[in-house]
Amino acid sequence: MNEQKHDVCPVENAGELDSWIRKILQPRGKIVLPYIHENMKILDFGCGPGYFTTAMAGKLKNGKVIAAD
Repeated sequence: MNEQKHDVCPVENAGELDSWIRKILQPRGKIVLPYIHENMKILDFGCGPGYFTTAMAGKLKNGKVIAAD
């Protein structure tokens, strides 16, 4: 059987997901933070290296963020 390798985003390229250009084009403060409230429980499904996860967790006081990739 001929197996194909499917690397959608190999771990070697994960650093590119947290680049300075992404911070300009996809500012976390405008995309997700307006929807985050103090006591929320959030599931960040497909989080990758946690670009949005860390911003959400930083805004929560008593809530919880669960990240799954």
